[in-house]
Amino acid sequence: MRESKKIRSDFPGVYFMKHSQRKHGVQADKYFLIRFKIDGKSIEEGIGWASQGHTAREASGILSTLKKNRKLGTGPFTHREMKAENEAESSAKTAKLKAEVEARKTLSEYWADSYLPAAKRSKKENSWEKEEQHYRLWIGPLLGALPIRTIGLKQWDELVKILSKANLSPRMKEYVTGTLRRVLRHAYDRRMIDEAPPTGKRIGVSGPGNNRRLRTLSHDEEAAIMDRLLAEDPYFWRITRFAFLTGCRASEAFNLVWAKVDFSRGRIILTETKNHDSRMLPLTAPLLALFASMQSGAPGDRVFTSAPCFQRRGGCTETERGQNRAGPGSVPLDPAHGSHTACPKTRTA
Repeated sequence: MRESKKIRSDFPGVYFMKHSQRKHGVQADKYFLIRFKIDGKSIEEGIGWASQGHTAREASGILSTLKKNRKLGTGPFTHREMKAENEAESSAKTAKLKAEVEARKTLSEYWADSYLPAAKRSKKENSWEKEEQHYRLWIGPLLGALPIRTIGLKQWDELVKILSKANLSPRMKEYVTGTLRRVLRHAYDRRMIDEAPPTGKRIGVSGPGNNRRLRTLSHDEEAAIMDRLLAEDPYFWRITRFAFLTGCRASEAFNLVWAKVDFSRGRIILTETKNHDSRMLPLTAPLLALFASMQSGAPGDRVFTSAPCFQRRGGCTETERGQNRAGPGSVPLDPAHGSHTACPKTRTA
């Protein structure tokens, strides 16, 4: 592209150059410039092409504004400074509009758009799945439609009230409110909300002090559960029997493979434990009888082969499992529950 020489316009201090090829209407496209002096130094700055909407009158107006600013000693002195200032103002307006949109974002929108994706990137699957369950069952139905900025102590109190009415354990209430606290803390750290979420003590939900489960099943309860399972679901009977005899967690039973059942040395090695430390269990006579009733597999095969509803991580839901199958007063037939509450040290025969 070759431009012509600079031509003085009808406006003082405004010049233009004609494009050698490009047309704007029936005339050659024009590029407008302004000339002025600052501290005796001549400065020339481009304004833009006529084809982009610029005119000599506009250029003259810009030049007049710059001269006025220099006289008053405020504002931009050059067109470059003026553009930078305008861009900054535009960015500020855009940021303000974005902030207003963010301020109207509901808790469920923030959960889906921001928190949950971040949790999936930074947390173990088992951890974010538990948070997702807390949100889906308890937090979302109550608070999900509210703008996140409006969630205060009143809403926290409502959530705690709902959890208490559902007869959740103190630890479970702590887990659910902890999930909401992490979501709001995530928003607070990103300036989405103005106040940090309250502590558990402030909302009346604090942990029981330890995670020990002191509830144990009686022999009659165990017998009722096992009899019902034996009639309805042999798979559940085997894994629940194993849980009663060993006290292992459900995940430890699910992940046990035949290579870790050492019949020659009379022991079971649990490697997929919650704290990642291997643990050895003795092969007692009841355990040997249990394994004798099962068909062994290859070393890498799971000992407790998958039943349809156990193919998902963490086992069946209580709906699929059927809570309290053993009758009124019994506990849910969850192997994880049984393994923690069966008091296995009493199950040696």
